[in-house]
Amino acid sequence: MQSPYHHWELQNRSGGRGWQVLEARPRRVVFVRSVVVGHNTGASASANVMIVYIHGFNSSPASHKSNQLRDRLAALGRGTEFVCPALPHWPKQAMALLEREVARVPAAEVTLAGSSLGGFYATALTEKTGVRSMLVNPAITPQQGLRAYLGPQRNLYSGEEYVLTEEHLAQLAELQVQKPARLDRYLLMHTTGDELLDWRIAVDHYRGCRQVIVQGSDHGFKEFGNYLDIVLDFAK
Repeated sequence: MQSPYHHWELQNRSGGRGWQVLEARPRRVVFVRSVVVGHNTGASASANVMIVYIHGFNSSPASHKSNQLRDRLAALGRGTEFVCPALPHWPKQAMALLEREVARVPAAEVTLAGSSLGGFYATALTEKTGVRSMLVNPAITPQQGLRAYLGPQRNLYSGEEYVLTEEHLAQLAELQVQKPARLDRYLLMHTTGDELLDWRIAVDHYRGCRQVIVQGSDHGFKEFGNYLDIVLDFAK
């Protein structure tokens, strides 16, 4: 039986939008064994473009992936396009804050970059508003996955302490998207070595959208900086 997954070597192509292998291919997955990082200049976008990085559970705007994206945009002279709010631990409050951020710019000019729990929030926002979402190892059912963490918590960066409760999980359940419908608005990027989230579940959940599956790595995806050309091209 032929595998439903198609293996590709991904290379930057000069001219046009580049990375054409990412164009929507129904029921196909792009597996990345190596990336040839090109000289993508991240051609200047309009003054209204906004890229919103949404950090994960117990993370913050100081996270490694957030810093990598922020630094790349700054190096391209596009630092004013970057936004990364510090999210409250309550899901309803986090979503309200994100909705206020994206409302400042027309939906067509907004790209979300959501990591882990941030990918869960990004999906809810895309389905509600139509903004683009680039998802990195996204949580799909955090109301289930975080049940094991009920109790005292401490933010890894800010040091904030709080208690994760059943109410947190209930608020997450209310935000869950059962099946994404705006598939042309997503780019999924997932590592096969993620020790917390199964990449195959994400591939199925977002089936039909553009997908880049990175062989190996882990949930933190320390190699994220090697893939920023893909992210910026998607955000144009």
